[in-house]
Amino acid sequence: MAIITIVAHDLSDEQCPVALVLQVEVPSRSFDIHSAVSAAVAEYLETPDGAEYSEGSFNWGDVADYLPEEICNKHGFRIKDVRTADVVVEHDESFPSEE
Repeated sequence: MAIITIVAHDLSDEQCPVALVLQVEVPSRSFDIHSAVSAAVAEYLETPDGAEYSEGSFNWGDVADYLPEEICNKHGFRIKDVRTADVVVEHDESFPSEE
């Protein structure tokens, strides 16, 4: 087993960007998490609870909040922890910053 980290950015508000951080247990670091999550979401959308979402409207925030553990397990992964980053920074920001 391995733990991977997924960071989902919401950059819709430039003044207050949000990053959702998911810690996910997978069989190995080479596990195709994107395909597994996609298949798990497709299965969930076929359930009565998932039917309320329209095609393409289920995002990473919904995965973190609503995707049932039993469906995740069936597709080979387990969401261990979900947090919102306290601070989101620009990766290429130089120090000291010029002002």
